[in-house]
Amino acid sequence: MGVRAAAFVWNAIDLAQMAMANVNFLNIYGATAIRDGGLIQFTEISLRSVISLSPYPGFRVCEDELVSRWRSSGPDTRAASSTKAKCLHFGDIVV
Repeated sequence: MGVRAAAFVWNAIDLAQMAMANVNFLNIYGATAIRDGGLIQFTEISLRSVISLSPYPGFRVCEDELVSRWRSSGPDTRAASSTKAKCLHFGDIVV
């Protein structure tokens, strides 16, 4: 699950950097940038955005499975009682 989240973030950051560079290139050079491959770079950015989003459904499936297993296991009364024993109560503040 963590690997999928990291892959999503890595690709998203790289995609944002590439998109900013492409916009800067097109703003500075205009029509010359389009002739020199600005549209090809735009196509690459579009394809990378699809690739960047591909790990996200896998992450969501893993997250949903983890949450459903956690909810189906029910409350653990031993953990709750041991947590209460370790807490210090000061009026309304629990430490």
